[in-house]
Amino acid sequence: MIAMPLGATLRHCVVASPAYVKRHGKPRTPSDLHRHRCINWRWPGQMHPYQWEFHRHGGWFRVAVHGPLIVNDLRAMLEAAINGVGIAFTVDAWAAPLIREGRLVTMLDEWCAPFDGFYFCYPRQRHHLAAMRTFIDFLKRNA
Repeated sequence: MIAMPLGATLRHCVVASPAYVKRHGKPRTPSDLHRHRCINWRWPGQMHPYQWEFHRHGGWFRVAVHGPLIVNDLRAMLEAAINGVGIAFTVDAWAAPLIREGRLVTMLDEWCAPFDGFYFCYPRQRHHLAAMRTFIDFLKRNA
């Protein structure tokens, strides 16, 4: 397989509305999330919600959180966070405009490390169908 990066390195972030933080406070560690209302996200087709991933002392670990809402749309998750439903876990690039506008605030920043972004994976072979070759060439020119 060939894995072609589709963009820059990403970083997760944990966010909530200023109103939520005022009412419930900020968690200081990922384990504190168990005492908060977290907005879960489920990959389409998956049974269980995504476990939030954190980094500390050179290693990654996951935290299963609980809360009043499970969504499968990232925009819905951010809207719920803006409206004070709970804490959300997202990618900083998607939350950045909302943070700049003051609609969301970050927390647990020291536990959120950069990670490789998205990749387009395709089989290594000499000849691809014309449509696949055109798509691969397009990605290479625009990456």
